[in-house]
Amino acid sequence: SVPTTGADIAALSAKDRLKDFGFVNLLETEPYKSQMNSPSNAPKGAILVFSSGIRCRATNIKDCGHIEIKTNDPGKPGYVSDYYSPDAINETAGSRKTGSPFKLVGVMIKKDMAGK
Repeated sequence: SVPTTGADIAALSAKDRLKDFGFVNLLETEPYKSQMNSPSNAPKGAILVFSSGIRCRATNIKDCGHIEIKTNDPGKPGYVSDYYSPDAINETAGSRKTGSPFKLVGVMIKKDMAGK
């Protein structure tokens, strides 16, 4: 379990904070980073961290970000945050049509899952 003590409101900070708890970012790790061009390529159970460019109202942090957990195998739909969706936040029909401010910046998994 990952303690929430000292956690802040910005989901984007999870990309760095999870490393303290034995997670690695596949977007920073070969040979995985070249395979992670889409959230759908993430392994089941990965914590997906997105930058958003959206300011946090409560703390005035310039980029709150967004977190989802991949709930299905690579290439199959399934994402959960505070709701379930078959599409990642940056791959919804609306996002594909108009573009999305959400950029995948972290595919976080435990080190032992990455063979490290």
